[in-house]
Amino acid sequence: MQKKGEYERISLREGPGATRVEIRDWNRDGLLDVVALFAQGNENITAFINNGDGSFEAETVLQFPPSWGSSYFAIQDIDTDGDNDIIHCAGDNADFGPLLRPYHGVRSSSTTVRTGLQTPCSFLSTALTVR
Repeated sequence: MQKKGEYERISLREGPGATRVEIRDWNRDGLLDVVALFAQGNENITAFINNGDGSFEAETVLQFPPSWGSSYFAIQDIDTDGDNDIIHCAGDNADFGPLLRPYHGVRSSSTTVRTGLQTPCSFLSTALTVR
């Protein structure tokens, strides 16, 4: 990927399901990485680590069962310790009947995320501290 005044399309992963991405220096190496939520079939959060030469290496950060219905994620420093934490929102699973989740009744809330939308999230149920 060279600066030629044009854009070059780079596919990070083949297949459907990417619903949200955040661009940030995930591994703190000074390069911007892509962190994406995949919510169709193979539900997960994947970090695409920037190698600095226009290529990226995929690293699965969290994996979820498809029945969870992942709908949103955000990366914030929730506990103010300087590390990135992941907030994962789920529940969009109209394809399945009601299923008990490990986060039912545990710190489940509704919050206004950066988009300004009211989103039901299960805070800290799948929170992850990135070091």
